[in-house]
Amino acid sequence: MDELSIDWMFPGGEGGARLGKRTVVVPGALPGETVRAKVPAGKGLGRAEEISVITPSAHRQAPPCPYTAHCGGCDLAHAEPSQRLAWLAATHARSLGLDALPITASPRRDARARVRLSVDNGKIGYRAPRSHDLVSIDTCSIARPEIQTIIGKLAALPADAFHTVENIELRSDGERCVADVDGRSLSQALLDVLQHVAIKGRVICGDPTLWLDNGGPLLRASPGTFFQVNHEVNRAMVAWIVEQAEGVKSVADLYAGIGNFTLPLAQMGAHVRSVETVQSAVADCSASARKAGLADRITAVATDADRYRPEENFVELIVLDPPRRGCSALIKRIGVARTPRVILVSCDPRSAVRDTKLLRESGYKLKAARGFDLFPDTHHAELATAWAR
Repeated sequence: MDELSIDWMFPGGEGGARLGKRTVVVPGALPGETVRAKVPAGKGLGRAEEISVITPSAHRQAPPCPYTAHCGGCDLAHAEPSQRLAWLAATHARSLGLDALPITASPRRDARARVRLSVDNGKIGYRAPRSHDLVSIDTCSIARPEIQTIIGKLAALPADAFHTVENIELRSDGERCVADVDGRSLSQALLDVLQHVAIKGRVICGDPTLWLDNGGPLLRASPGTFFQVNHEVNRAMVAWIVEQAEGVKSVADLYAGIGNFTLPLAQMGAHVRSVETVQSAVADCSASARKAGLADRITAVATDADRYRPEENFVELIVLDPPRRGCSALIKRIGVARTPRVILVSCDPRSAVRDTKLLRESGYKLKAARGFDLFPDTHHAELATAWAR
């Protein structure tokens, strides 16, 4: 066993330490702590095992949820919230080569507006990390209150109420909770609890379509379509994007989803080409544009944003909000096309490092950057960066 001093936090939320010339990843450890751990022999990056804390951080706290140790969803619930944000900001700042990075905190811990519950043997819960084992729950304290209410009712149902059901996604607009279910059929007991339900996007009863307030025109979110999980912080992020785009008249919004950025940018006065591969999300964006009277400023296209050709569709600004893998190949094409301005929203710190490096190599200079804490109690945060040639 080795004694390790935790000196920094990795982008994945793990502690970082040195052991001789080796760098060691220490899951669950916080900067400032001393731990005892087993580090497997080898060269290069090591990952500690069998970890016990000798000297805890002054910023370590008891997790506020009884399921944290097992469900694995809130991997930094043991860190004081303000210090967690400070560590996340420092991690992202280092990745960008900055001395500091502002980060917008979530005004509430119970902010999550989407949760995906697994069902196993008549119990609901979350899958344990790197496992198919179910951690059964009767509440989720990071979920919005209206979702917590439904979770409690589901947990009280008899096992046969979930016959053929594999997963239940609960979705909220901030007031109303609806469900999208993965299953062949639904019992009456389950329908009585959920009320507004779709099965794999197909409406079964009630109205499972939501209309979301992101600070601009209302956005339609039909069953199964993606939307950001934290309404309050998302509104702050949308406002920041619009501020960075001030004065722009033509925009391509790539990986646009249901139009989270598309509609506010069009409302600002820009003509926006909204590109998204999911057909239902494109339909939502178009419906929202018509409802808001913005259809003449928005062209919603159902195609793969990875294959977008910026040299054939010149605009003043391209907004990128890719999945976790990032969008390296697309950024290279944007550089060749010499698009004047780019805004990149990254949800994974590793792809953010790679993609921002490519932007610099393509002739872009960082103009502004900000973090957004959409996921309280976790290492996840959105990093938004604005670039210009």
